[in-house]
Amino acid sequence: MNLLRRVVSAGMFLGCLSAVAAAGFEDAFVDGASHWAAFQAEGDWSCADGLFSTRGGEEYAGRLADLAPQSDVLMEMEARCGDSQRRNFGLTLRVQDDRTRVVVRYYDRLDALEIIAFEQNAPLTIERTEQAIGLQPDEWYRFKAAAIGDMVLAKCWRATDSEPGWQVRMPYADARPGRVGLIAHDGTHADFRAVRVAWGDELAALRAELDAERAAWRARLNERLVLELEPVPFVLRENGMRRVLARTMLDKEPIPVNGVFHVSAGGHESTHAVTAAESTPDGWPLYVPEPGEPVELDVRFDTETGQHLTARCTLAPARPWTFYMTPHTHYDIGYTEPQPKVIERLTREMNDAIRFCEETADWSEESRYRWTVEVTSLADLFRKRYPDRMDAFLRLVREGRIEICGYYLNMPTELTGHEETIRCLYHAEDFRQRYGVTIDTVMIDDVPGYAWVLADLLVEAGMPRASFRANSIRGQFLWYRDGAVPRPFYWEGPAGKRLFVWYTDSYREGNFFREPGLHEAQFLGLVRRNEATGTGVTDIQLRMGGDNLPPDLDASTNARAWNETYLLPRVVIATNREFLDVLEATYGSAAPAVSGDIPSWWADGPASTALETGLARLTHDRLTAVEALWTLATLYVPGTRYPHERIRQAYDFMIHFDEHTWGASESISDPHGEGTRAQWEWKAGQATQAAALTGALESEALALLAACVPAAPGNCVAVWNTMGIAGRGIVALPRAGGFAVSEDVRRAVDIRTDRVAPAQWDAETQTLYFLADGVPAFGCAVYRLENGAQEAVSGAAGEVFLENERYRLAFSPDTGLWTSFYDKRNHRELLDPDAAWAGNQAVREMPQGGREAIDRKQPVAFDRVPSGPCRFVACQTGPVYQSLTFETSLPGCPRIVQTYRLFDDWLDVEDVFEKEEVLDPESIAIAFPFRVETPEFRVEIADAVMRPGIDQLPFSCYDFYSIQHWAVAGSGEYSVLWTPLDAPLASFSDLSMYRWADRLRFDRGHIYSLVMNNCWTTNFRAGQEGTLRFRYRLAAAGPDLSASEAAALAWRPFYPLLPFLPGGKEGAPEAVRPLLSLEGAPAVISCLKRAESRDAILVRMVDFDGVAGPRVLRVSLPDGLRLRESYATTPVETRLGALPLEDGAVTVDMPAHGIATVELAEDRM
Repeated sequence: MNLLRRVVSAGMFLGCLSAVAAAGFEDAFVDGASHWAAFQAEGDWSCADGLFSTRGGEEYAGRLADLAPQSDVLMEMEARCGDSQRRNFGLTLRVQDDRTRVVVRYYDRLDALEIIAFEQNAPLTIERTEQAIGLQPDEWYRFKAAAIGDMVLAKCWRATDSEPGWQVRMPYADARPGRVGLIAHDGTHADFRAVRVAWGDELAALRAELDAERAAWRARLNERLVLELEPVPFVLRENGMRRVLARTMLDKEPIPVNGVFHVSAGGHESTHAVTAAESTPDGWPLYVPEPGEPVELDVRFDTETGQHLTARCTLAPARPWTFYMTPHTHYDIGYTEPQPKVIERLTREMNDAIRFCEETADWSEESRYRWTVEVTSLADLFRKRYPDRMDAFLRLVREGRIEICGYYLNMPTELTGHEETIRCLYHAEDFRQRYGVTIDTVMIDDVPGYAWVLADLLVEAGMPRASFRANSIRGQFLWYRDGAVPRPFYWEGPAGKRLFVWYTDSYREGNFFREPGLHEAQFLGLVRRNEATGTGVTDIQLRMGGDNLPPDLDASTNARAWNETYLLPRVVIATNREFLDVLEATYGSAAPAVSGDIPSWWADGPASTALETGLARLTHDRLTAVEALWTLATLYVPGTRYPHERIRQAYDFMIHFDEHTWGASESISDPHGEGTRAQWEWKAGQATQAAALTGALESEALALLAACVPAAPGNCVAVWNTMGIAGRGIVALPRAGGFAVSEDVRRAVDIRTDRVAPAQWDAETQTLYFLADGVPAFGCAVYRLENGAQEAVSGAAGEVFLENERYRLAFSPDTGLWTSFYDKRNHRELLDPDAAWAGNQAVREMPQGGREAIDRKQPVAFDRVPSGPCRFVACQTGPVYQSLTFETSLPGCPRIVQTYRLFDDWLDVEDVFEKEEVLDPESIAIAFPFRVETPEFRVEIADAVMRPGIDQLPFSCYDFYSIQHWAVAGSGEYSVLWTPLDAPLASFSDLSMYRWADRLRFDRGHIYSLVMNNCWTTNFRAGQEGTLRFRYRLAAAGPDLSASEAAALAWRPFYPLLPFLPGGKEGAPEAVRPLLSLEGAPAVISCLKRAESRDAILVRMVDFDGVAGPRVLRVSLPDGLRLRESYATTPVETRLGALPLEDGAVTVDMPAHGIATVELAEDRM
């Protein structure tokens, strides 16, 4: 920005500056810091070896020089920052006793040099460099700043480089003499040296330079000043006058000067004298009658210096903008304060919303207070904690003054389990059934991505409209970007349902209305922002949320004052539903329909807590399996009560861990602080409690079912299949689990078929393994364990190879790296020999520029270090699997144990990291560079399958994807199935974290498992440590591997066969028959449970292959039970209609890529 533009624009001139005697001050800190006094806070400052140092200790801490106050002053020094989380430091000038001052500092998050004007310690204006400084820790930089008259100038450069020109300048009218000092903000660690302060005659040259620039400026002003008009859509209620903004411009920048306006429009004539000081940042407001049709507007501006500027424009009737202010709070469970405090306070403050609604009951309809309950969880908490206020609450809900939105919490749905995603809708249905209220819209905030299946689920659950807020700090899925999906739009789900969507980039874009006033400038800015996109939509929702903010009556007070002042735009206090009603009625017919997933830019954060994230991920499916076990127990064990409340509690723990708030706002800046620690302990506790309760429920259900399986002669075990697919899988029998196993057991014999399954003993874990096959869907099989001669080994293993009939793995004899994965059946090498990283090689990435570089949302360069070399540890051969174990390391991970277990048809890979806490930003990936030319990737996401780069909306995340159970890299000739058990995040073709790419080409079959990172600047953890395990299952397949076949293979490690000791009486085993089987086109039974509000069984099925049509669900109930009736239901179990039932078979009409939920009512005979 030119130095003098703003100075002249305000009519301010330096004039003649009086000279004083040349004077100055220097401090090399060789004799301590006796010339410096604490400013703002004591902080942690010390002086030694010629350095004046601060090591944080306070958010704002500085030191002032013991010098007489100066007005015109120059200060320079050298400084470097250390290894602190924040790096904000510099100097300050003209410091007054009331803390009015100018600060010149480096600001880390923008990598910029800033000038900030403070008035009584409150920041007023900021100017900063447009180009990045590129400041690096532990390097010395020179800071130089000057305050001359009403101008402040600053520069910063590497101390070893040549001095540049002034990099940033800012007008500053407060020329009172003040003190100078050094500052450090936000706990920055910094060292200062070689301080110099000058005043008096030494500044004469700088004054002369400014005077010369000013003279040149005046000449340009006389030659190139122009007049610009901007009609704005503000029409006064009192007289119907329309506002037009007039600005004097120089080189496209407003420069106000004194003068007189002469206005002519449609027969209206007026004259207005104005001064530069009266101009707003938008110019001077002129008023003309609002036309009924377009008229010509002519304006002449006579400046006081004799210029005559003219402008003409067409004045059309104002566009009918209406702003729907939606008061709500954004529910962060924690972040701003500990979770219990947030939960208690936000629940209690709902009483204020009720009171504000009651107090404004007789106000005009547009200004009556409304409150939108962002998530159902808050309404549920209020119901439980304030039962005496529910009548008032429900009355306002029924009147439409309070709205309850339908999703339980703000969930990162790309990470939630397939059934968990649906359960987040159950609370809304419970409220509807319990109280007869309408809940038909959804508001999901903060998370910048949404699982594709939501479009289908929400419509089917009776919530056909949604308002999303994609976090612009991390997200790129933003409505105002060129090429973005226009708003509103219909989002078409995998099964073709259409959800009406409004989306925005902020849940606080209307928060200016929380302060008293009309706020015309903010509304005008919103008009301009929307018009810049070319939108035809003039009904705009402005969220009045904010992290855990309370209700605020200013919204209604301001709306009433606005509508008393203006006819246009209108300002309406509205709930989410009221806005979406208007929006769909007005624009729905023209809204585009788009189909695809919206992968989230938020999904990387949970990798900062890999242990707990992995635990919760496994609990997703384990809890679904537990529901199946308890459903079976209610069928096979008369009198068994289904533990609805405990299962709901387990889901609630799980959902509260997966909810988007991961920790404290200061989690990075103060990683070991009490607030950070307390919030993380609460959060982690949700995952551990979910897992513990799920484990207890599993044990109890198995104990009940064990009584249904008669004990057979000999050493017998039973295994239960909790999947809806009859299948095969590894059974693990640990001696510590009470099983009578040892190295002498050689085989497991299926007592149904006498089929022999070889057994293999692992001496290290004292566990026996065998491969069970054909275990009935939701049924069990009993095996007799027998001693005897060793079964034939199925393969071979050595220090550098692993082999069986299907695969051969080779490892480098020099480095131990995995170099070959050969499919012997199809004669194909599955690893890319030209890849930068070997198979299963860990890679550590350190972002150049730190976390601040990532937050700039520009492609980030990384310093990368791979693990290796690998040291051979052990190998094992046997009739079930062959294994090979290596050890390696990585900076920050002194020990990584890699184990490869090769089974007959698949490979299991396990990596166990010993992780040290590292607070500098890092990410760790594990490479799986599959050799698949021109691949097409398919990924299972929540209740759907998508193709990265194809089935996703513009500006959604291409850098990484969250995987529910499996990914396939396929070509026209073959496919590789990749199943990550513990870590959901992956990038395809290349390591592409933080490219912030609008689009990527996936041209190689490489998959990178993104297992750990700590690269956020808030919310997520700054570091993690301990023992972390990451497991994968790999298998080769043909080119025609269907999604349902992939699911059958990949779901098994998430739903392992569960062993138990049969404890029933003698007789034919009751529970070995398959409870359910499907006939027709393939589909996956994703859930078996008892219905929530009726005594019935619920079965949920998903079509992954895109084949619509009937499926026959065959039900084989235990003796003594009969199937009475069956119904199709919504995902939230609302009956839709009866289904044909014949001889225990139910015909279900499934949509392609859809979900079908079936209720089965049984009778006990």
